[in-house]
Amino acid sequence: MHALVIAVTQNIDTDESNPMARLLMHLMGAFSEFEREMIRDRIVAGVRAARARGKTLGRPQRIFRRDEVITMRASGSSWRAISKQTGVPVCTLRDAAKVMEPYRHAMGTSSFDAITEVNNF
Repeated sequence: MHALVIAVTQNIDTDESNPMARLLMHLMGAFSEFEREMIRDRIVAGVRAARARGKTLGRPQRIFRRDEVITMRASGSSWRAISKQTGVPVCTLRDAAKVMEPYRHAMGTSSFDAITEVNNF
């Protein structure tokens, strides 16, 4: 697909048959690529400087006792009640429970299957 742009007031023509138009389009493309690379370099330099200053980047981690959440869920508490009690979002609690599922036998919880009930809010 080819789009033809003609700016009459600026005397810009993008017709492929015109050699000046082709040169202009190549130059505009080169300048655009150059500017994009400059933006990328500035971002990378900023991230490196922030890390050098000791800044932690990314989303903050939620620290909570997963075994307590699993115990509360096994005792019949809803995901929302556990969320209110712990201050951790429901989705984070469910994800943590899924991660802990392979370790359920080591934890000694017999009713661990209650954790997998997703529809019981």
